[in-house]
Amino acid sequence: MVKGIKVILAISLVIALFNWFGCKEGKTKANEEVAYPRIVSLAPSITEIIFALGMGEHLVGVTDHCNYPALAKTKPKLGGLKTIGLEAVVSKKPDFIFATRDGNEPNLIENLSGLGLKVYSFEPRDLEGVLDTIISIGDLLGAEKRAKSLVNELRDKQKEVEQRLKGADLVSVLLVYQRSPLIVAGSGTFADDLIKRA
Repeated sequence: MVKGIKVILAISLVIALFNWFGCKEGKTKANEEVAYPRIVSLAPSITEIIFALGMGEHLVGVTDHCNYPALAKTKPKLGGLKTIGLEAVVSKKPDFIFATRDGNEPNLIENLSGLGLKVYSFEPRDLEGVLDTIISIGDLLGAEKRAKSLVNELRDKQKEVEQRLKGADLVSVLLVYQRSPLIVAGSGTFADDLIKRA
């Protein structure tokens, strides 16, 4: 029974921490200098980070899969991760385009850059990589203070999770992203890193 409770606690905290990263919508402080750019996000994780930085209102285009936070559903959809067209992105006249190296088509990123557009692609593979991505996006969007504050909050949350799970029995965990076709978290991914930390 005790072991079962520890398993539930471990899984719950992993999910909570996973949602916390890039999913907590934040407010920008009034005295923080913030640019007001037109932003296109080509990945759900990046969309969540942008909302967490309090910059969600400046999103002019996101993927069909961007559904968190709830406001992301109201943003103009550009297509799936692998089906977004060049024209769809260009039509939004973006000041910044954020993508992921493993999620978006290399040709799309290359062609957008070739048009002189500001394209930034990220490839976080672990917790530290995600935190670095938050800082980088915050710096680019003029939300440095909010980014640093968010990262500090997340580090505190990480310590809290690690402390609560200290001494707990190790359990086998399978994180399923999608049932059909089956997509699970593999080794060397952000989710894999979180599970190992738990």
